[in-house]
Amino acid sequence: MSSGPEYSEIRIREGWGRAHSAAIIDLHRRGYVDQDSKFHNHFSDFVAVSIDKSRLDEPDKGRIWFAERDGKDVGCVAIIDRDACCQFRWFVVVPEVRGLGVGKQLFQSAIEYARMGNWSEVYLETVDGLEASADFYRREGFVETARDEIDLWYGKGEHLTMTLKLV
Repeated sequence: MSSGPEYSEIRIREGWGRAHSAAIIDLHRRGYVDQDSKFHNHFSDFVAVSIDKSRLDEPDKGRIWFAERDGKDVGCVAIIDRDACCQFRWFVVVPEVRGLGVGKQLFQSAIEYARMGNWSEVYLETVDGLEASADFYRREGFVETARDEIDLWYGKGEHLTMTLKLV
C-alpha cells in the first residue's frame, strides 16, 4: 500500500544564453495558466520582449537556473547584471510542482549567486494580482520600493518594484 504520491527528484541546472528563451517563455505560459485572464493572451509576448531586452547575448552578465523533473522543465529564475545592482527575473514554478520546495531551491540558487557578485542589492518587478508571490518575496526579505500604475500588457495595472539588500 502506498503512503502517497511518488515524486521524482528535482534537478537544478544553470546556464546563460539566448538558447534558453523558448524554455523561459514556455514556463511562463504553463506557470501562469491558473492565474486570472490577464496572464493569458499577450503575457507570453511581454515575457519575450523582456528576454529581448535582457543581456542574454553577453557572457557573464547573469545566470539562469532551471528546475527539471523527469527531463522536463518545471521552473526557472534568473539573475541579470544591471551594473550597480542585479535583477531577480523570470521566477516561475508550474502548478503541478508547487509546494514541493522547487521555488525555494530556485530562489536560494539565485540569491546565493547574487550575494557572491559585487552587487549591493537585488531588485525584482512584479504586478498586482500576484499577492502570494509578493508575500513570498517579503518573507525572504524583499521590501517594496516603488508602486506605480502603468500600462501593462493587459491594460492599466500596478507595477511593483521590490529590493533586497545584499550587504
